[in-house]
Amino acid sequence: MELGDVEAAAARIAGLVRRTPLLPLDGTPLLVKCEGFQATGSFKLRGASNAIAALSPHGVVCSSSGNHGQAVALAAARAGIRCTVVMTADATPFQRAAVAALGARIVVSPPGTRARNRLAAQIAEDDDLTYIPPYDDPLVMAGQGTVGLEIADDLPDVRRVVVPVGGGGLIAGVATALRGRLRDSVVVIGVEPHYGRRDHRRRWAGGGGDARPGARRGLRRADGRARGCGRAATRAGWRHRLCRQWPQHRASGVGSPGGRRAALGEADRAADGGHLPAVTGIPELHQPVLDVAVVLRG
Repeated sequence: MELGDVEAAAARIAGLVRRTPLLPLDGTPLLVKCEGFQATGSFKLRGASNAIAALSPHGVVCSSSGNHGQAVALAAARAGIRCTVVMTADATPFQRAAVAALGARIVVSPPGTRARNRLAAQIAEDDDLTYIPPYDDPLVMAGQGTVGLEIADDLPDVRRVVVPVGGGGLIAGVATALRGRLRDSVVVIGVEPHYGRRDHRRRWAGGGGDARPGARRGLRRADGRARGCGRAATRAGWRHRLCRQWPQHRASGVGSPGGRRAALGEADRAADGGHLPAVTGIPELHQPVLDVAVVLRG
């Protein structure tokens, strides 16, 4: 995946996603990119919309704990095609209701991400549907990378961009876009929860950065970030290769809901617990907090 792929994605999804604002973070010199303003409440709509627009399938299936499922369901509804979302029984009632409200068929899988993914793959084969991965796919990552294009356009003097790391698709796309547009003038920083520290070290083996201890409180709502954030990325997939190629710094961070609200002010209404590491991990980088943009995943 290259800059041209992200630029093609931007043209493809124009009018399907919102160009989200960069808002000042109260009491800091930071600007935050508020992906919670997307129609489904997260950046996932970008990748799902790009994949469906590029492939023009007659039907799709995905495996999701919530946000990706909502994104694929909405993109499919807009395209007028059928959609199946495979979710485990422990998916939150809110997420299941949101997916169903968008017209998708929900299939409940046995517990565990692997079981959920296997069932989705089987449904894709049995029902002749196109499987839309949550992150390890060039079309999905290119769609997520449009976040980086918007940052480069709106803040061309940005020096550091902090991105939360879950499956790795967001940072792979954002880093590709930013480094393609701004070259060496920008540093891309990946931050993930401390409770993924062991996987974090495996993923970035041989790289720099420092993952320090921290509390887990306040992260219960960050479902998608808590599950498999490092396990899948250790495989030699698309996102793993791109993540090893681009981001120059890594750290970990945590925070409480009260601290989040105090820090984010108005921006908090467009963010859930999944963005917390991106904000709270900044002090661990030991770098000046100037000309910094933070991506809030939604």
